[in-house]
Amino acid sequence: MSFAAEPAWAGGVPQPAATVEELRAALTRIAPDAVATFDAERAAAVARARQEVSSAPMRRFLRQWALHVALERHPDLSPGLRRIRSSRTAGSTPSPCPGSVSSRSSA
Repeated sequence: MSFAAEPAWAGGVPQPAATVEELRAALTRIAPDAVATFDAERAAAVARARQEVSSAPMRRFLRQWALHVALERHPDLSPGLRRIRSSRTAGSTPSPCPGSVSSRSSA
């Protein structure tokens, strides 16, 4: 089985491995304004991991930021996601996607 090469987005930045170093390096290129938040959330995750004696806080942190980088690499997808997030934050339910199970009329 072969996979087609993924097009490079955001200045040719490929999706980095989900490590602190690689995610931070990618952010400095595609979303430099997010680096300070990344650093602060990393410090909080490290503190939580130490307090809980668990790697779970760091795993959650890395998954969250890997997703953030993936979205920043595909700016054409970001507006739709931001719309969904803002509608959920505002307390409303976003309208379902056309053709989804929840948008089909019951017969």
